[in-house]
Amino acid sequence: MGASNHAGVNDCCIVPGRHFSEEAQVDDNGSTRRDPKRAERSLPPAWSSPWECLLLILRGHTFRTAIVVSCVVGTVLSGVNEGGVVIEGRVGVTTWLRIATNYFVPFMVASIGYLAPFRQHHRARR
Repeated sequence: MGASNHAGVNDCCIVPGRHFSEEAQVDDNGSTRRDPKRAERSLPPAWSSPWECLLLILRGHTFRTAIVVSCVVGTVLSGVNEGGVVIEGRVGVTTWLRIATNYFVPFMVASIGYLAPFRQHHRARR
């Protein structure tokens, strides 16, 4: 690796084997990385009650993560649980509700799992 063209240590982040410019977010090899300040801003706010958790889910804080899990797990569950009925062509309202549930439940589980580390536990006052 050649000599760094950075002015000093204060204006770059040093990672073993790579030097990153704070402004360009591009290392000496031409690779890019995520802006740590932007990553911090994208974290969901802290929550303490189930209602606050539900509000964060409804506001879309978990969507990008939960939708992927929901699509994969929901498709597998629907294929296993309702595949025979769908193939036979006997799909009714009940079957569609079951299929919707196969997608909804994994979405909610993934959302709560994503938000769990941000929960603030309040200690009881004595």
